[in-house]
Amino acid sequence: MFEKPKDNATEIAGDPGTTGTVPVEAAPAQDERRHDYLLTLVHEFRNPLAALAGAVDILEYELRPYLDPKKREFFDIVEVSLARLNQMLDEMLELTALEGREIKLNYEVADVAALCRDVRAEHEPRAEVFKVTLNRIKAEGDLPKVECDPELITRVIANLVSNAVKYNKTGGEVTVSLSARDGNLHVAVADTGTGIPEADFAKVFKRFYRAPEVRQRKIAGTGLGLVIAKNIVELHGGEMSVASRADRGSTFRFTIPLKRPEKAEAKNDECGS
Repeated sequence: MFEKPKDNATEIAGDPGTTGTVPVEAAPAQDERRHDYLLTLVHEFRNPLAALAGAVDILEYELRPYLDPKKREFFDIVEVSLARLNQMLDEMLELTALEGREIKLNYEVADVAALCRDVRAEHEPRAEVFKVTLNRIKAEGDLPKVECDPELITRVIANLVSNAVKYNKTGGEVTVSLSARDGNLHVAVADTGTGIPEADFAKVFKRFYRAPEVRQRKIAGTGLGLVIAKNIVELHGGEMSVASRADRGSTFRFTIPLKRPEKAEAKNDECGS
């Protein structure tokens, strides 16, 4: 196996496991070491996980006909757990690439309201299972098209809608609304769930954060989707935030520029000359 790189400096302030602050000049080098460490960690786990999955498949094929239903459930549990671990590794790789700004955005002119409608339609069956109503998309005025990576922005919207459905109350509602102002597109996803404890606000966008209620209800998830979504938005030059009240629900908002950042800067330079 491998050893975690030893640093003389403490971890970067604001990261999980923070024990202190890092001198400014040491931060880039430490970021690179952490990036390499995470990549190594993920790849080191790939092979044993693949071997374990293969062994489980063989055992299940050989033994399932002779097992009673209760014992067959054990194989189902193992398969679900292996799938979750593989999903977590995939998301760790993606998050590491996003944080290292190694992902190139494939810009297109997109109708984000249409993307929201597609996400709503995709999540309706799941919302019915959770007994949650997905309201019609609310668009303020005649929204302009947006220069963005539509696939990644769809990922962001889907993550927020999925969370709003999963963490809602029975009989709750989810509303997606859009508006454009000040050169930005504003998207809000509101739910009528139990809300996020005020003490957890600072943790919401941290890796592996899962609200206490979510853990109690045993809702599946890796705790990485939201931080990936936030990084995608920031890669577009935007921002993501959350507002929440106990027993009233939460609203996650993100903004992205209507024009890709370099084009917007070029236009401003022309106006100033």
